[in-house]
Amino acid sequence: MCSSDLGDTFVDDGGFDVLYTDQLRPNDAGVATLGDISPISIPAGDPAFEYVATCTGAQTGALAEPVTVFASWLHAHEAATNLWGELIPAGGGDPVPLGSEMPYNFDQQNFVAVAAGTTLSPGDELRTHCVYDNGDGTAPIQGGEATENEMCINFLAYYPKDSNFSSCGDI
Repeated sequence: MCSSDLGDTFVDDGGFDVLYTDQLRPNDAGVATLGDISPISIPAGDPAFEYVATCTGAQTGALAEPVTVFASWLHAHEAATNLWGELIPAGGGDPVPLGSEMPYNFDQQNFVAVAAGTTLSPGDELRTHCVYDNGDGTAPIQGGEATENEMCINFLAYYPKDSNFSSCGDI
């Protein structure tokens, strides 16, 4: 039984499971927030405006060592139609996919696995691509935290956690 601030009692049947172990994990995971909010401005009348948020090699240079990326959660608001992320290796080579939501659905957001063995090394560049539809708009859509604004974000889950790598971009 629980009681609310109003004095009503109710049974909380939401529940959750608690799992524990005496065996410590070999690594702690971290989540890095990559992308931009405030610099975004989507022109009125543009049905397919692409914005690219970049985390430069100089910014990933803060990593103490290479990390393994295992999941991606792409996020934008209701004007977004397609989102994808990619890792550009510092030493050259093809871009490595870091999640894709095509089409993007604001009402169905979650982490998705990235290819096993995806490694982010210091100096690699990370790009988050967001395509927006403001084709029927009569005013630009600005970046912001409200749902009627937009953002272009990729939450990357990785290990081992590095306290120097938690965000990148104009968040």
